[in-house]
Amino acid sequence: ATPTRVEEGTVARIRTEEIMFTLRLLSPPRAVATFLNSLILFMMLMSIGAAVINGFALGWTPDSRSSSLWEEYAVKSLGARSVSLRKLILFMRTETMCKVIYSIISLHLCGVLYKSLFSRQGKLKVSVRLWVRNFIRTSLLPTVMILAYITLADKDYAAKMGRAAAARANPAKIDFASILTKPPTTFEVAHALTGGSTSDNHFLREGLFIFLTWLFYYVFIHVVVYGGGFGILAAYRHWRPQANTLKVPWEEQMRQMLHSEKAFPMYAVVPTIGDIMRSYGFSQIVPSFAACGGVVASLAHFVIYMFLVEGGVFFVHYWLLHKWEWGRKNLNHDDHHLYIHDDEMTTFTGYAFEPIDASLQGLPFVFFQFVIPVPEPLAIAAGAFVGFWTMYIHVSEPDLPWPFMGAGYHLVHHQYNWFNFGLFTMLWDYLHNTLRHPGEATRAHALKTKAARTGKANRNALEKLHQMWSDTTKKQH
Repeated sequence: ATPTRVEEGTVARIRTEEIMFTLRLLSPPRAVATFLNSLILFMMLMSIGAAVINGFALGWTPDSRSSSLWEEYAVKSLGARSVSLRKLILFMRTETMCKVIYSIISLHLCGVLYKSLFSRQGKLKVSVRLWVRNFIRTSLLPTVMILAYITLADKDYAAKMGRAAAARANPAKIDFASILTKPPTTFEVAHALTGGSTSDNHFLREGLFIFLTWLFYYVFIHVVVYGGGFGILAAYRHWRPQANTLKVPWEEQMRQMLHSEKAFPMYAVVPTIGDIMRSYGFSQIVPSFAACGGVVASLAHFVIYMFLVEGGVFFVHYWLLHKWEWGRKNLNHDDHHLYIHDDEMTTFTGYAFEPIDASLQGLPFVFFQFVIPVPEPLAIAAGAFVGFWTMYIHVSEPDLPWPFMGAGYHLVHHQYNWFNFGLFTMLWDYLHNTLRHPGEATRAHALKTKAARTGKANRNALEKLHQMWSDTTKKQH
């Protein structure tokens, strides 16, 4: 009887190892997983593009009305010569796009499931807490995004595009008597300057509209940064004269302003994209609270929108700019982290980024406008508020109560070049175990590192910090 039990046990063990080997094949290695993560993000963008073009998403079949409307619009706008672009549109009109997305996400989720259920040694994990944690860290953001889109988004793109086309065909005329109370949109200005919409000036009007929109945001950013920046510093001189941010020399402030100026043209591109998509009827942004279902529904949608924006900014900041080695080396986020201590950072530090780095962190505000309906006043208010918030969190004080990610928390992020990646709240840092509260330990760390000040010394310190936290995260995983 004993040899039989041994043989049965051996067979069972061999079968278990076969299953484990199969699961390991489904679990992508680190490099492949990184590639899949990037590909999934790209395919999600493409899927929303497919939804915009076809009037369907996540497997819904395009109806004839949306298809014919798009074909008519494409012929008029793109012209007969845009054969390759129309071929791409025809490909995106098919369900092949969705099938490709499903295949990639399924492969990725197999790997996530395996890593959630089994340890590196192949032993089964029986920790429900660990399963929940892995789901939150890998799948919570896309799950909420997809559910929000399915349940809340207006997916009748044919009607949306029709209303937008009608509005663009007959824009309001500019009334100079009421120009201050009801300022014209950039499209209305472009329409007036080009004499209306005809086949001869169509591209001129559209090009002028895009340029004027970009120019508006370029000027607006300067007003916010310099008006708000000097205003905040003046307020600190009056109410907090001992603040360390006031110790930054004028020459250093000028250097940070020049650093910011390099990024401003690219900064303006991000909201310009949102306005263009809204003008063509692609965006989920609605003109009023009533169009969003009332005040209560509008506020609920806005909370979900900000939850997604917070998660998107955290994803870009944590994974793309700090954790992913290629992104860390090539997107130059370290240039922003040359400013480490509270007596090196001012309001202008909040915009001292490289152009691509800064734009990537602003994209979630535009991207999630395609996912969930939000009243235009709230979307504009969120975009303007983040401009001032960015300056506030770089002056190191005052702190804000829980759950806000105040200036003291962001100072810790600069001092360690890790922790506290969130924008407005502590939520996503708490979920990813990257939250660190300011305290005696962080102040002691700041005192030890203040010897390394600027230039090469700061960059060497950043490289050491990167290596330290890279080693720490590898041990955790």
